[in-house]
Amino acid sequence: MHDNAVTEEIFNSEVAVKLFKGEVTSDGDPQDELKACITAGFHPNLVSIMAEVDGVNEQNISQKGLVMNLIPNHFFNLGQPPTLESCTRDHFDSKLSLSLKHLVKILLKVTDALQHLHEKQLCHGDLYAHNILIDHDASVLLSDFGAASHFSHLARHQQSALQAIEQRALGHLLEDLLKVCNDASSAPRVFEELRKTHLQLIGSNSPNEPKLTLSEFKFQLLDILASLELLE
Repeated sequence: MHDNAVTEEIFNSEVAVKLFKGEVTSDGDPQDELKACITAGFHPNLVSIMAEVDGVNEQNISQKGLVMNLIPNHFFNLGQPPTLESCTRDHFDSKLSLSLKHLVKILLKVTDALQHLHEKQLCHGDLYAHNILIDHDASVLLSDFGAASHFSHLARHQQSALQAIEQRALGHLLEDLLKVCNDASSAPRVFEELRKTHLQLIGSNSPNEPKLTLSEFKFQLLDILASLELLE
């Protein structure tokens, strides 16, 4: 009964098919992206993978791909790719404005997805706002696994270093989102707490102060969200 229900849900869904070409891109080997998407598995803040495509194209050349849930058209990119002016940092639409509550919800969902990937021994590798899709209710989808990498084969200190780089990227994302917050004055203590948390995530505090883990950051965000809801 359960299998039939799952099958019915799949065939009643709109899908997108992504076919991977053989050429190496600026992010790396497309086959690595395919493997990363499959390894990532299900998470509510990742695009769901329904099936793997393994066949031949019109030129009788082997071609692989993925069948994915079609992303609803009310989602949009949280940020835009870096420009020559912003260099390594994303830039944002001048009309983008986030409440503290929505900002915290977005960060919470991105952190949860990131923690899920790390538990699968996978790094996203490109954690920028332009690879995060949101809607006006602060729903989140983390996308683009072109730069993702498996780290299960690495030594423990190398695994930790990769995860630390990704955690630093999360800290920079927090800093960027604080700049487009539209109601910081409504909860100045919360805003200041998040500003300090940014420094913890990127490791800019005192060397003797331990860095924040993803789990600790997630629980902190949950506490902040609860306090913001009490203010409403």
